[in-house]
Amino acid sequence: MEIGEDKQSGLELASRIRATIPLAKIVFITTHDELSFVTLERRIAPLDYILKDQSADLITQRIIKDINVVQNELKKTNSQRKDVFNYKSGTRYFSLALDDVILLSTSKLRPGSVQLHAINKVAEFPGNLNALEEKYPQFFRCDKSSLVNLNHLRSFDYKEKELLLDGEIRYKASFRKSRELNKLLRDN
Repeated sequence: MEIGEDKQSGLELASRIRATIPLAKIVFITTHDELSFVTLERRIAPLDYILKDQSADLITQRIIKDINVVQNELKKTNSQRKDVFNYKSGTRYFSLALDDVILLSTSKLRPGSVQLHAINKVAEFPGNLNALEEKYPQFFRCDKSSLVNLNHLRSFDYKEKELLLDGEIRYKASFRKSRELNKLLRDN
């Protein structure tokens, strides 16, 4: 709550965070138990309000519990949303709009890793294309090492078997998949 000498600067910061990021999870760690009602009056809606007069171990346990609660909520929310692409890298979870994904391909330098090409984002994470293809059937399997979001297809050269995707990404389709893609494009 208190930052420097200002007893309510933490409240001001929390109010700005709430206004900017409405679904943010806010946890106060403070000695000012009398300000807990002010958080309700300002509609800050903190996830937790931890008092510093507890032991360091207890405070640590509460913080860990809060982090676990938020991670479980995110997992549930993201798995229920079908318009979101989710992936995990290390201990961090990431989500982006499914429509923003352009291409998923296996990493040639790191077996067992998938490269993600999206609008304004390139990332690499552990995974395999078979599982991603099953989870996201809207992607087109262009060869054994790539999945393409056809909503980002700008052109397809059937003779060269080359796709031109948004972001000037060029990708070759296998012989069999190029026939399948040609038929799919012709029928639609």
